[in-house]
Amino acid sequence: MSKVIYKFPINVREVFMMPGYHEELLISRIQVPQGAEFLSVDNQREDLVSWFKVDPDEKLTESKSFVLLATGATISDEAHEHLEERFRFVKTVLFSGGNFVIHVYKGVDDA
Repeated sequence: MSKVIYKFPINVREVFMMPGYHEELLISRIQVPQGAEFLSVDNQREDLVSWFKVDPDEKLTESKSFVLLATGATISDEAHEHLEERFRFVKTVLFSGGNFVIHVYKGVDDA
C-alpha cells in the first residue's frame, strides 16, 4: 500500500463551538482519508493548510479537529486546562506579513 502527501485547507472563517468542548475554544474540523497521518500546518498564500500522509485509495474519511488561537486571545484557566487536555500545540503560523498570528493546536484523539 503506497502513501502520498496531500494538502487539506483549514478554514479559519468556519470555526464553531463543539459539544463537549469548552465554549471559549473555537474548533475547526476537516475531513481526511481514514488512517491519515498528520504532518504539518502552515500558511500557504495567506491560507491555513495542513498536510497529511494518506492512502490514496482509502474511501472512508474521518474528522480531524484543530483549535485556532490568535495572539493576544484571552481564555480562562478552565478553557486553558481543557485545551491542554484535549489538544496539543503544533505550530505558530504568521499571516499578513506577521501582522496576524494564529497558534494551532490539534486534537489528541485524532491520532
